[in-house]
Amino acid sequence: MSRRRLTDNRGRQQIDCLPEIEDDQPRNPFTELRLLSFHTDIVRLLTIIDERRFASASDDNLAVIWDAKTGRRLNVLRGHTRPIKCMLLLRQRQQYQNEEEAASLLLTGSSDRTILVWDVNDGQCLHSISDHCGTVKCLVSIKGENIFFSGGQDLCLWNEKGELLDKVSRSTEHSDIHSLLPVKNKRLVAASNRSSLVVYSIESQRTAHDQEKLKISEIKKLSPHREAIRCLMVCLRRHHLTEQLSFGVHLPSLIQDSSIMLKIMKGLAILTLPRYIFASIGLGFYLYDAMSDKCLARVPNAHHGKIINSLLLCEGYIMATCSEDGSVRLWGSPNPRLVCDGSQMKQFTLQIERFLGLSSSEIHSLSTPLIPALIGECVAHSGAINMAVNLGREGFASCASDGLVVLWKID
Repeated sequence: MSRRRLTDNRGRQQIDCLPEIEDDQPRNPFTELRLLSFHTDIVRLLTIIDERRFASASDDNLAVIWDAKTGRRLNVLRGHTRPIKCMLLLRQRQQYQNEEEAASLLLTGSSDRTILVWDVNDGQCLHSISDHCGTVKCLVSIKGENIFFSGGQDLCLWNEKGELLDKVSRSTEHSDIHSLLPVKNKRLVAASNRSSLVVYSIESQRTAHDQEKLKISEIKKLSPHREAIRCLMVCLRRHHLTEQLSFGVHLPSLIQDSSIMLKIMKGLAILTLPRYIFASIGLGFYLYDAMSDKCLARVPNAHHGKIINSLLLCEGYIMATCSEDGSVRLWGSPNPRLVCDGSQMKQFTLQIERFLGLSSSEIHSLSTPLIPALIGECVAHSGAINMAVNLGREGFASCASDGLVVLWKID
């Protein structure tokens, strides 16, 4: 443990502990790294294409497709004239010789007001969509449909050919849509830097020529929050979460089609599993059981800087936290016998059981929160880590403000 001085909201100094890792990290499976250097500006986004490829996008106006195993640069996607703000992998279903095969398109949205549609196999730009009135801030699709939505100043609906199907003009609004969340029954929740969410429905209508047309209809505006909404995430089902969590951040909720969506306030990053919520706020993280609103595990001070992103690795045995301090820290069960490929893997069926090293009954009978063990640290970036993605058996990838993509490999 290293000690450092903190100042509380009354100006008083207090001493707190920050876990430190030794050079010898026997439980850290990520013993090899590869620096993927091509971008010339901040890398903000990573998207998994398939089990062997992933894409990165940067403020240098470029997206790059990488080989997840070797780190080889496969394609450079050039076409935007301003930084890329969002990416989306759109899976199509097409018929080839009476057999259904899947094809994938990569969509990139930029502050140059365009959406570019890319073939992920050869890196060719198939369509350029330039009907936006402002920055394209978010892209989402509805599962099983060859359509997608873009958000910014307006809300737009497109088909995979880049044809505009419908648009909701928001010229009178004072803030752009920054997050879109598809829910059941072809409904969509939109968030802007305002205190209310707006729910839209996608409906089929018949034209005068008896052709089917898709139309976006506003259903309702939900009751406002006390602060601006920063992001949306899909979470739980059939449970109404309204309690004040013990670390002082209120997570208001809504029930829509028997689902719950958490509206996350500024400074709070969320990773969700069925029933369980990892909440990272400031320097630390907490694990909650959403059914009982009980804190199961906590590390109030996990990093020297704010945690930006978190993800589960090694089938749930390890949680990685990405921080502004430029490090990725790995957390796992306090039981040192548990490693990601250990003999006890089969006895734990749920990711939450693997992470805590306890059975479901033991987890639900906890009287005090566990303190996960710091089992490793991955340090290669020289700037804040913006995002990381799980590459399965190949390890994971991270991107940062230093312009690097780092591939962390399992030896």
